[in-house]
Amino acid sequence: MLKKILIMMVLGLTVASFGNMNLPMPFERCTNIAYASPLQKIDGILFWHGDMNYPIYDSGNKFCNGLDLSSAYVANDDANELIIKVASVNFSFTDDVAVDYGNATFKEDKRTGKAYMCFENSPYCSSTDREIMLNDVYYYLKCYLQVQ
Repeated sequence: MLKKILIMMVLGLTVASFGNMNLPMPFERCTNIAYASPLQKIDGILFWHGDMNYPIYDSGNKFCNGLDLSSAYVANDDANELIIKVASVNFSFTDDVAVDYGNATFKEDKRTGKAYMCFENSPYCSSTDREIMLNDVYYYLKCYLQVQ
C-alpha cells in the first residue's frame, strides 16, 4: 500500500512539473498570504530591497548573506595578488533586518585568476569559481571599487 502511495506521489509530481506549474505540491502549505521577497534582482545580481550597496551572495530559507559595499576597501593590489576587505552581513527574512555583521576578505591570485572569500577568525573560505552568485558579487565589488 505504501509503495502504491509513493508511486502515485512521484507520478503526480512528475505530471505537475510538466503541466501547470501553479499546481500546489503535497508538501506546500495552503495559505492566502502573499509573500513579497526582500531580494530584488538587478542585472542578474540579487540585492537586499534593491539597495545596490547590499549585494547577496548566498540565500537560504530564513537568512541570506550579503556584503556592505560602503565598508569595502582595497587592502593590497600588486602584481601578484589583490586583497579586498569588506563587511559581510546576514539578513533575516522573518525580521527583515540585518542580524549579524562580520568581516570578509577577498583574495585573488592575479597569476591564476583564482579568487577566494575568507571570513575573519574562521578557516572557512569559498572559491568564487565554484559559486555563481559569489562570483557575480565579487566582480560587482571590483567594479564598485574600480579595480582591474
